[in-house]
Amino acid sequence: MGKVGSTSVWNVLNDLGIRPIQLHVLDPDRIDLVTREHELRGFGIPDHICDAARVRSLISNPDEKFRIISLVRDPVARNLSALFETWDVYPPSYDEAGGPAKLAEWFVMNFDYSVLNWFDQEIKAWTGIDVFGYPFDHDKQRLLIETDRAKVLILRTEDDLRDKERNIAQFLDVPKVTLGYSNVSDDKPAADLWKVMRRGAKVSSILADIVYDSRMVRHFYPPEQVAAFRRNWMPSYDGLYYEPDEEHAH
Repeated sequence: MGKVGSTSVWNVLNDLGIRPIQLHVLDPDRIDLVTREHELRGFGIPDHICDAARVRSLISNPDEKFRIISLVRDPVARNLSALFETWDVYPPSYDEAGGPAKLAEWFVMNFDYSVLNWFDQEIKAWTGIDVFGYPFDHDKQRLLIETDRAKVLILRTEDDLRDKERNIAQFLDVPKVTLGYSNVSDDKPAADLWKVMRRGAKVSSILADIVYDSRMVRHFYPPEQVAAFRRNWMPSYDGLYYEPDEEHAH
């Protein structure tokens, strides 16, 4: 899943000499969509799209064994971060944004709900592994799956860095790993607007119900954390999509 901290994990694996392949999609329809949208704006095709067909071929070979490390994140926070990751590729452009209020409204009206089905579309469909058939271990802060062909580790972006490092080290059977922060939105060209949006963007109650009552969110997060996510993105009245806190209101 993109914008969940996967690049930091990828860097750690490279440092260990593991030579990982970083992917965000395996579904051919999604690959075609990403390819077309990059070509329309004159951008090169991302490496992870080019690697997807090769990985699908490897997975389809019953003699191949593989490991998957993925993370999950509050979908609203994840999608807002993804908007700024793909700022030059997907609308609206910086010039089209029209300020934080209009951008926040665009964000809600064009919300990417596919993130809620990502584990089915990108993991289950191509590996046969249904992550929802395995409970998330809230004590160890991980979901661990082992089959004859695969080992899968799923972590939560919001959890403590040290806990993620411990789980990754155990998964790889190495003494220690050190995660850094890579590909963060604060370093992007539109970082100032990103900070404004992160503080003030809000969603509708309908969107919040769809997202936070979804199987994906409920599977990985306890009720009190789900409630906290919802509070963070809910406005003082429905239909208000941008509401800066008092500290940044002026």
